[in-house]
Amino acid sequence: MADGRGITPIQKPAPPAPPVPSRPTLSTVGSFLGNPPFVLADLPQPVRQSFAKGPSFWQEAVNVAIGAGVKQARKLADIIFFMQHPERMKAGVGRLIDPKDDDFVKTRAEWILYLTIVSRILDPKYVPSVFVPERKASTYEDFVARPTTGHMTLMVNGRKSDGTGKIASRRWVGGFKDAVAMFDRMQETVESLEKGDWLYIANWQFFPQSLPLTIKRSGIGDWGQLLMSKAKAGVKIRVLISKHPPGSDWETKLDQLDAVIKGLSPAERDNFKYIMSAHPNGSGVHHRKFVVAKKGKTSVAFCGGLDISSNRTPGLDAQPSWSTGFVWHDVAARLEGAITHDLEREFVEHWNHERTKSQTDPLQGWKGYEELSSNDARSDGGASVNGHKIQMVRTLSLGPTPAEFRRDDIWRTYFQLIGRATRYLYFENQYFHEPKLADAIVKQAESQPDLIVMVVAGTGTDDRQSVDPKADFITRKKQQGQVDILQNMLALRLEFFKRLLAGIPEKRVRIYTLNYSGGITHTKLLMADDEALTVGSANANPRGFFFDTEVNVILEDQPTVKDFRQQLWAHNLGLAPDAVAKWGVREFFKNWDALAAANARLQKTPVKLLGEGIIPFHPTDPNDPRFRKGARIPILGLGQIPPEVFF
Repeated sequence: MADGRGITPIQKPAPPAPPVPSRPTLSTVGSFLGNPPFVLADLPQPVRQSFAKGPSFWQEAVNVAIGAGVKQARKLADIIFFMQHPERMKAGVGRLIDPKDDDFVKTRAEWILYLTIVSRILDPKYVPSVFVPERKASTYEDFVARPTTGHMTLMVNGRKSDGTGKIASRRWVGGFKDAVAMFDRMQETVESLEKGDWLYIANWQFFPQSLPLTIKRSGIGDWGQLLMSKAKAGVKIRVLISKHPPGSDWETKLDQLDAVIKGLSPAERDNFKYIMSAHPNGSGVHHRKFVVAKKGKTSVAFCGGLDISSNRTPGLDAQPSWSTGFVWHDVAARLEGAITHDLEREFVEHWNHERTKSQTDPLQGWKGYEELSSNDARSDGGASVNGHKIQMVRTLSLGPTPAEFRRDDIWRTYFQLIGRATRYLYFENQYFHEPKLADAIVKQAESQPDLIVMVVAGTGTDDRQSVDPKADFITRKKQQGQVDILQNMLALRLEFFKRLLAGIPEKRVRIYTLNYSGGITHTKLLMADDEALTVGSANANPRGFFFDTEVNVILEDQPTVKDFRQQLWAHNLGLAPDAVAKWGVREFFKNWDALAAANARLQKTPVKLLGEGIIPFHPTDPNDPRFRKGARIPILGLGQIPPEVFF
């Protein structure tokens, strides 16, 4: 099940709060309202001549400016910015970035990337931060958690084949070897909870009764039974479940969940409660997926793309087959230390924000929706679990229009990680539907001549691709809306890759996909230079960056990032981690290309593919079997709202 979205007319929310509260500090950035205007005539004549040559000559203009004595980073960033935006120039004066602009969240991140680029030109030893500044606020919509510490353990979820073609059910050692460590660790953590402990779960989709346990236990076969056993033992379980837009095929079936909870005695039911939480806008959804387990005075958290739901564990939900089965490839993180307090705060504040707004009535036996607190005396676990630099970041909005955006911190994180990279950028994501992200990657590649870019894009899908002519009228209308959405998504994906491939020489960029026809490359991961990464629930599309509620975490820790890259690539390629560890950056393409080409020749017998079936993907080539042009067309039910703000 991909991150499908239902179709509904846009519902106007309550009057929005003032535009984007997280404004930059005007004294520390250039090209913003309140700073001196950009006047072309103030630049030396040689700089003006380079400026006039157009956007692609920005490096020449910056170098000429530095040679002419312009050494202020803000002025140099302005030169790049206004060369890329001639539409903002009038009579030789540049229109400054204003928080009231519709494109403010995009132009702000873009300008800060240019500031990073010129800061490195001025000082090659400069190391840009990957974290976003803390923003203290008393309101749930406005705060930005501070960069903190903790310990992150990253894990892969998915298939791995040794190429023998053998198929067996369950987690068989030969042939296919499933990677389900994330569910293993979550299961062990929940099993360790005792009376008086708390378990917080925030999920886009929540079907615990449909998720088998990955570690077999006598008498307990699935997560529904596991959670019931903990509720009976006195563990307080609180769940935030996303209310989906009308028409969604993926919303949690509450009658099934209620049947699980009603298996508890009336006195025990209050231990296992949920809120069905709706996005402030009818077309949005709370898409984040994280878990916080409070055991005694310490906490453990999990964050990534994995809901507690069906079809997430390959080989356990269905017979393992790459030809017909559904496979879910993902990455997630186990978190310890101080960072868990921020995930706990996110849950608690959202629960308290929503506890009077649940979209369903309380079950018999519940004592209402209590106000939770995260101010108890929590231990951060000490030095042993606080050696990593970590930050929680969010996407949060009141609606799809820029005036309603509240948190675009994941978008800013992507730009800061891009600006950090000098050797490689590695992306895995289900969707690449934001062309401005491609532009940022291109600019960084232009500024760093040794930088290579690797993309693993999702192409397997269960999104609706046609309308059933035999369906009733209402169903056909809903299906047509879903088909329209897919066409817009594909058009945006094509535009993203057109810009990426037009801006970076072929020898420095590679795009791959996994050989899934019905399965999902669900990962939301970006790694930079074996130094930093971000992972979480946000797709690389407008919904993930600006609209839906998302939670990611950033990690800066060279040994951990490097070890995980080797672990992930060993899984994806069907190799041993120590073999991957021997590769230098200059060997990345050679080794990936060789295995992808070998797999491409085996696509008619997918059980013989190595690893997770990495194959080449040429997204702009109509001869590639997975090429999809898409179309920018009106979407049934969305009225006049431009589809690019959604998909």
